[in-house]
Order: sequence, then C-alpha cells, then structure tokens
Amino acid sequence: GAGAGPWPYINRNNEMMPNLAVKEDGSIVQKTKISRTTPDNSAYETMDLPEAETRNALLGNLFLSEGKPGKVLKISCKKRTGSKNFVSCMRETLLSKYGDEAVGMGGVFKVLTGKLKIHVMPDFSPCPINSDEEVNQWLKFFEVPSPFTILSTFISKDPGLDLRVEHSHGWGEAEVGSGGHYHYDTTPEEVEYLGYYNLADFIYRLDKPVITHTFGRD
Repeated sequence: GAGAGPWPYINRNNEMMPNLAVKEDGSIVQKTKISRTTPDNSAYETMDLPEAETRNALLGNLFLSEGKPGKVLKISCKKRTGSKNFVSCMRETLLSKYGDEAVGMGGVFKVLTGKLKIHVMPDFSPCPINSDEEVNQWLKFFEVPSPFTILSTFISKDPGLDLRVEHSHGWGEAEVGSGGHYHYDTTPEEVEYLGYYNLADFIYRLDKPVITHTFGRD
C-alpha cells in the first residue's frame, strides 16, 4: 500500500512503500522502501528500510493478504484520453457500477512507458496548513521516468469511516533514487500501465480522528 514512513527512524517525514511479509515463526521479510527530501528540500532520495524497522507514522493505507496463489484482476492499458489518473479511473468505474456498496481493492501496478508526477513530503510545516493550495505549496513535486512500480489501495467510496479513498506510492528503476507518492502520468500519448489487483474482504479503520478535514487527499 502507501503511507508515511517511520519519522523516528530518520527524524524526518518520508513517503513509505510498505511491502513486507510476516512468516509463521514471526520473522519478517522486509522489502519496504521510503523516500525523503534532503535537508534543503531541493532533492530527495529513496532507500530500503532495515528488517528490524517495521513502523510507520501518521497514516497508512494497507492491503493485507495471506500471500496464497489465486485469481487476481489484471489491468493493461495504453494512452490516457481523459484527465483522471489510472487509479481514479478504476475507482470511479466501480463507484458507477456499485454505488453505495463500497468496493475495496489493493495491488501493484507498473508504469511501463512515459513519465509521471510524484511528490515527496518535506519535514513538518512550521505553520498550520488549511487548504489544498497550501498543501501543494508545502509538498515537493518531481517528474520521473518509467519504469516505475507502484503499490496501491483504493475503495470505491468512503463508507462513513473518514477514509482516503485512494493512495499509491512507488519507486523507479530508470532514475536511481526516484520514489514517492503517485499523482498521474505527464505523457498521456506515451504512457502504458500494467496492474494486478485483488478484492478486499474486510476493512479495518484504526484511530479514526475526532477532528478531520477533506484537503490533501489526492
């Protein structure tokens, strides 16, 4: 899935690409990556988390499974013709079909060709953030090349749990150190996507905030 990585590990905000397995004996297979900005916020880097570091901070949208083989949904497409990104297109298609019946999915997709827009959080803002415009002024945006692998979760609609309805983080292979929060591709005529998703059976909402807001959720 996607979330905020362990602030105490590097004493700085970071984008997390959570990817780990817990074996029957309790041991961890850790493949999680994080992306963080440099101290002056002019650049960023992506790194692997050590096996012993399994925390996250602030938020996380995770898809959990038993890791058993089975049927999945394969999505393959080329060229973007509208304004919505890859994940929003899938989510809104399910919303139009199932309406008030929330459908949740999680999986992985790859941007095979083209470029995409991502962001990486800098450290905490010194002043309150109160709008989407202020969020965008605070975040650090980058354009990165493909191939780019993205871990993703979405739910067709919020069933009253104050959820982020879609969240996707990933890392690149063509550009060393690239990674972060996926927004959309920037080359609609060139882009190609390949994804594999599965359905969620249950949703667990942990620590629902008492005071909430609606901005900064794209």
